[in-house]
Amino acid sequence: MKEYRVSEKEAVEFLWKEISNAWKDIVEEYCQKPTLLPSTDLTDRLLNLTRLINIFYDDGDCLINSHLLKDHLTSLFIDPVPL
Repeated sequence: MKEYRVSEKEAVEFLWKEISNAWKDIVEEYCQKPTLLPSTDLTDRLLNLTRLINIFYDDGDCLINSHLLKDHLTSLFIDPVPL
């Protein structure tokens, strides 16, 4: 923020755009071009870890604010979306 003389709001918006672009890259490389990155147990676990980290920090810091994590887990396991 100091280096580019931007506000905290602008810095956060920039970081969210970077995260969004990174997700697009991951999806493109992993799902649309499977020959470049073949699906293995390791790549599946890394992708799942990335998804988990995104859930932990999407609405705030779930590791510090455990009630947010509780809401996510409740929606997944207690009140799942019927198929």
